[in-house]
Amino acid sequence: MRYINIFKLFLKINFIKDMQYRAHFITQIALMFVNSIISLINILILMKFTPSIGGWDKTQMLLLQGIIWIVDSIFGGLFFFSLIRVPKSIQNYDIDFILLKPINNIFYVSMRYMNFGILFGAVWGIVLIIFVTISYSIPAVNLLWFVFQVIPSILIIYSIFFFIITMSLRFIKVNGLIQMFWSIMELGKNPAGIYKLWLNHILVLVIPVLVIYNYPVNILWNGFNWSYIGMAMIAAIVLVTASSYFWKKSIASIYQ
Repeated sequence: MRYINIFKLFLKINFIKDMQYRAHFITQIALMFVNSIISLINILILMKFTPSIGGWDKTQMLLLQGIIWIVDSIFGGLFFFSLIRVPKSIQNYDIDFILLKPINNIFYVSMRYMNFGILFGAVWGIVLIIFVTISYSIPAVNLLWFVFQVIPSILIIYSIFFFIITMSLRFIKVNGLIQMFWSIMELGKNPAGIYKLWLNHILVLVIPVLVIYNYPVNILWNGFNWSYIGMAMIAAIVLVTASSYFWKKSIASIYQ
């Protein structure tokens, strides 16, 4: 309950901060809307020249785009702008004061700074998912299972990024790793069918980017599937636990 109240306080503080710069906030939302429209146009144009990509038709490609907006916007809005400050806080030794605060330091470094302009991008994704669901008569119950699939997706992308940020405790500068992170994430934003089987296995079992973006599409399209939901939950639990352990061990090795 205490951390729920702290989370609400963080939300309030960051919302007030964003409202102090309303022009920037509105510009962010407008830019995300324009980018969303451009992405949709690109998909619609592409699908006019081919019936499917990697075995996915236009409907599934639209669902994939909606999921990309939802996952990236929630991760970016809630976690990214806080985690990205960690390397700088290590450089100027602010991390020492963070560790002294009477609060879980992982919670603090993960959620202290948010961006509501980026977070709002999830709205476009939700609207697109609902529109496609209604237009193509996808069973409404699939949306329920979709939620169970998206939550692990967000935790997985958070954990992978947290691993990279934790490395700044040892190497300080991790800009190259952050760029590599976004490049790897792009691999998950394509239908799994375009990849060879061996690469498909790597993108599911080693770096689960297909689990992040492709599995929710499969759940929406085909309905409940234990293998998809189970795999996503296992990956999320393992990665959250491992990334937390890596952070604690890294902190301990420096401040022992």
